[in-house]
Order: sequence, then C-alpha cells, then structure tokens
Amino acid sequence: MKLSYSFILSTIIAFVATLFLYNVSTHTQIKLMPAGEPMSIGSSDDTDARYNYELMRLRDPATGRIPDHIRELELAFARTLPNDAMLASGNLKTAGVNWNPRGPYNVGGRTRALAIDVTDENIILAGTNSGGLWRSTNGGATWTQTTDISKLQNVSCIAQDTRPGKTNT
Repeated sequence: MKLSYSFILSTIIAFVATLFLYNVSTHTQIKLMPAGEPMSIGSSDDTDARYNYELMRLRDPATGRIPDHIRELELAFARTLPNDAMLASGNLKTAGVNWNPRGPYNVGGRTRALAIDVTDENIILAGTNSGGLWRSTNGGATWTQTTDISKLQNVSCIAQDTRPGKTNT
C-alpha cells in the first residue's frame, strides 16, 4: 500500500513538473527590438535578419558584395598597427613621430582623450585619467598642464568646435 501511494505521488509530481516546464518553454519568448528601431537586428519573423545585418555592414556599397579576400586584407591592415613589441622597445613610431612612454610611474596617468587642433597640428591636447588637461604647442615635445589644481582632474573626452570663428573653443 505504501508503495502505491509513493508511486502515485511521484507520478503526480512528475506530471505537474512536466506541465510547468512545457508551459514555461512555450510561453517564454526572447524579446527582440522592433525592426527599424536604432540598434535593432531584425524581428522574430525574419529568420535571415542576422545574415542581412552582417551583409549590410561588410558589403561594398558600390557592388553590394563582400570584397574578395576580405580576411587577408584585414590581416594585412592589422600587421601595420602598433603592437606590444613596438611599445616594449620604448619607441613607438606613428606617422613619422617618435612617441616615448613617460611617467608618472607612481600614479595613474593614462591618457583618455587626445585632440589635435584643426587650425594648427602642432597644438595637441591630452586629457588624463587623474592628471587633468595638458597642452603642447610644439607637436608634443613639451607639455603644460592647463587644469587648475583645485579643479576636477579627470578628463574623458575632448572636442573642438570646427565652425569658422569658433575654433578656439
């Protein structure tokens, strides 16, 4: 008698669990962004949405096709980018300019923003994580801190107004 009650009870539990799992799996859907919305990739009605999105991103606008040997072209371009070996040598050459990593070594001083003046390429502005805004008027040979020491020292972006007569902003 005890065996039949435990068998019936376990059967009922298994049945209820199966119903619950079936109900959850059939009524749970991934919510996609509506097609046409910014950053959307498609809708559940379009099974080729992801493929079409990638094609739109990678294709040549003139031909509508993905260029032949695109992977080889990507790898060739990647070989021209600065790498860790260039940085380890302490001399990183970029566009004919020698960049040497310099301190401060005891404080976080990483550069988070860099801008070159549109009217004079010798004027460079560098915004640092904790050292304020710095300005060079000689192409980066020397730098002057422009942020008042009593002001907030973290700079995360730099923008220059490119409208005529407004470039000093």
